[in-house]
Amino acid sequence: PEQVPLSPRLRANKSFALKAVGFRGDSLQLFDAKLRKDRQVVEVALAQSGTAARFSLLEEETATEKWIRHVTSSPLSIYDVPKDTPNYKDIVLAAVAVDGKAFKYVFGTSLNDDKDFILKAVQREGEHTTKNNRVLELASPRLRDDREVVLAGVRRKPWSFRHASARLRNDPEIALLAARDGLWGIKFASNALRANKQVVMEAIKVNPCNFESASPDLQGDLDVAKLAIAGDGAHLRIVSKELRSNRDLVLAAVSNNGFALKFADPVFRGDREIVLCAVKNRGDALQFASPELCGDHEVVNAAISNDSSSIKWANIKDLVVSAPRAVLGSATKRPAQKPREEKELLIEAIRKGTSDALYHASDAMKDDEEVILEGIKCDFQNYKHSSHRIRSINAIALRAVEAKYSNIRLVARTCLFNDAAFLSELASNAR
Repeated sequence: PEQVPLSPRLRANKSFALKAVGFRGDSLQLFDAKLRKDRQVVEVALAQSGTAARFSLLEEETATEKWIRHVTSSPLSIYDVPKDTPNYKDIVLAAVAVDGKAFKYVFGTSLNDDKDFILKAVQREGEHTTKNNRVLELASPRLRDDREVVLAGVRRKPWSFRHASARLRNDPEIALLAARDGLWGIKFASNALRANKQVVMEAIKVNPCNFESASPDLQGDLDVAKLAIAGDGAHLRIVSKELRSNRDLVLAAVSNNGFALKFADPVFRGDREIVLCAVKNRGDALQFASPELCGDHEVVNAAISNDSSSIKWANIKDLVVSAPRAVLGSATKRPAQKPREEKELLIEAIRKGTSDALYHASDAMKDDEEVILEGIKCDFQNYKHSSHRIRSINAIALRAVEAKYSNIRLVARTCLFNDAAFLSELASNAR
């Protein structure tokens, strides 16, 4: 901007100045002193760029107010502020409230060892945003070992616990405050605390993710594992190998999160009760079931009811369509029911919007007129999965082309080139 030549008339033109500073705030420096004292012009410039504060001549605005405006708009420019500016600490606090990283650029001062200032800073940090909260990290070692300062920092931002001194990372109260953080939790607590059963269980109650930071011994403790799995069944992947063989624990895990079946002992992939619980919670858990259960009518039906796309993992050809099974763990027989056949299961999946249901279907289903017509009705793309015989049937071909004209490329050549009646009807529909 300083290289842009302006005529005296433009330097004194307020409407031109407003447009210029609205486009680039630091162009305020190009205008006459009168306009640099004009509150409207200065406010537009500051709204566009905090650096415009350097060129403001507002007489009623103190140096402190001017710099606070500046760092609020552009916090990392705190390094522009002279250290002898009145109320320098207040200006730094204003910058930190927007972006904690601004504290990194406060050079040549002892603010990082000033307890009163750091306490105010950690309490205001990220007041306007969650961006770059780093005050506790940049504080002096003495203050990172100060319990009052660290407590204030962790209350404000739980993940700042990792910047506490080793002594305070062994403090149960501070560790449990840090446990609120979903990403880090008690990961940075001392080894002694992460091996303390009472502390770990309290941390898991606050946030189940803290189970990941527990010591290996506690990850193999049944009481701790039950508590973690009650929060999220996927934590079965963390428990010890012995506990993954505990049927009650696995059942609890898949009831909470069906995907936990992936982490259970392989023997449970063939356990009908456990697999049923898993697929009722998450249909895609069917992919981890044994081949036999992937062909079990009730299991497949439960999976499809939860998530229609899970049909891709079903052994449709092996679906049970005859004799009832004994209920697992019981000698009694279930009442005989007439199970739905493959065709009914497939149509249900198609109606639920499973785009690849026909892709994974058997050849017999791809050659079934009713199935293909239902498929075209729900999604025109299903026509591409039909058999060659189906594509040579005029009525179905017309339905497919009506649904989407681009399907004409899939119609059998016998219809397109050898059937005048089909072409005539196609042309009349096109009109």
